[in-house]
Amino acid sequence: MEIKTSEQLESNSLWARLVRSGALYAIVLLAAVVWALWPDLTAMYETWGTNPAYEHGYLVPLFAVGLLWWRRDSMPAMSARPDFKALGFFALGMASQFFGDTLYVKWLDGFALLLYLCGVVQMYWGLRGLIWAGPSIIILFFMIPLPYTIEQMMKYPLQRISTLASAYTLQTLGFTAIADGTLILMNHATLGVVDACSGLRMLMMFFFMTIFAAFILDRPIEQKVLIVLSALPIAILSNVIRISLTGIMHELVGEEWANRVFHDFAGWLMMPTALGMLWVELKVLSHLIFEETEARLVPVVLPGAGRAESRRRLPGGPGSLRR
Repeated sequence: MEIKTSEQLESNSLWARLVRSGALYAIVLLAAVVWALWPDLTAMYETWGTNPAYEHGYLVPLFAVGLLWWRRDSMPAMSARPDFKALGFFALGMASQFFGDTLYVKWLDGFALLLYLCGVVQMYWGLRGLIWAGPSIIILFFMIPLPYTIEQMMKYPLQRISTLASAYTLQTLGFTAIADGTLILMNHATLGVVDACSGLRMLMMFFFMTIFAAFILDRPIEQKVLIVLSALPIAILSNVIRISLTGIMHELVGEEWANRVFHDFAGWLMMPTALGMLWVELKVLSHLIFEETEARLVPVVLPGAGRAESRRRLPGGPGSLRR
């Protein structure tokens, strides 16, 4: 007769729990999704390392998992039976992957991953599970590189806005600065706001950060919307500060030190500067938007009446009473 050790019994028990709960099937299905998209995932990983606009891609999956952990208390239990309505997500994912490979649009391959993840979650956790995991899946959107055409369409307007705003800032500070296309003509230097200085990198990163903040902050919905919408002006303003600082350094200390600040120090300061502006925004919103306090009924003894009446006590002190 075979005698099993306590470790074997514990292992068998864990395996049985995985099978009974359906978690094993969810893991196998998720592994199949990763296998089907492996070439696209490796290409996405290479883009994170070669394109500065998507350097934040390494952090996005970690933030998505962290958000799931943050919301773990509200995680629903696995469904007793698979929800086969989730097959619609798998069909959409396969269609997205098919057209992505046919039309050579790699973004559609990456988007297929999000559709497959929605399908896996709904299949074994139902609609409530999809709502619970939805914020993390939305955040994963920011690790997918944009289509090349859309990326190029966004760069020039951002370059032009940054050029005009930086030239105006320099003029306001008393420096000679003329905006010519994406160039800023100064007395001792000509600043070129090239593709790398368009602010697209900052915009993508800060949209990711503000949406993540909106999911974890305990704020009213209107404040969360304002936080997300503020990503564009804050990203542009951070880029304008960087370009303006570079122009000032060119005029005051020379080209060598200006280039060092532009490429190194000022670049590192952009994210802390943007986060500082977001912190100021949150402080301002805390003072501008108030939640109404509900009135409540309390017993009040009227002088000389000898009895208590229920009156509505409003915020504002003991005298703030009305019927």
